[in-house]
Amino acid sequence: MFKTVKKLTPLPEALSELEPLLASLQKTMNDLLKPSYLYIGRYGHLKGNSFHFHLIPVYAWGVEDFMKDKRYQTLKQFCYRHDGIFSTREFDAGDIQLYIWREFCESKTPPTIVGPSVKEAIELLRMVLSDRSLKMMDQSVAHLLKGKSSPPIDLSPS
Repeated sequence: MFKTVKKLTPLPEALSELEPLLASLQKTMNDLLKPSYLYIGRYGHLKGNSFHFHLIPVYAWGVEDFMKDKRYQTLKQFCYRHDGIFSTREFDAGDIQLYIWREFCESKTPPTIVGPSVKEAIELLRMVLSDRSLKMMDQSVAHLLKGKSSPPIDLSPS
């Protein structure tokens, strides 16, 4: 049964499992998709939405497209360091994430994707993660048939 919550703190057992799960997903996505960066963010502040995570692969070609898009250059005016002094940096993760969300998720005419499409990448990840889950279930069933308790769940790539 699922419980809708807005924070992780009421779920200490889930918190203890979250770090290894996200680390495993990060490794799997890095190994399969080979992004330049992998952003992991927590979302779900809208009414009725439970919190959830997005793992967003970012590729060099996407960063290059962002840098060429003049509309997003206006974001530079908001670049301040932690001490309040204006920064001359090119961009940060928030800028790139905004670009990815607006251009690839919301735009009716998204930029061309280099490599697998979003749908293809998700299907590949589902296949790999599903295969790993089946292997874990097989291991647990084998242990139960032998009268042993189930081994701890290991989501690391084989």
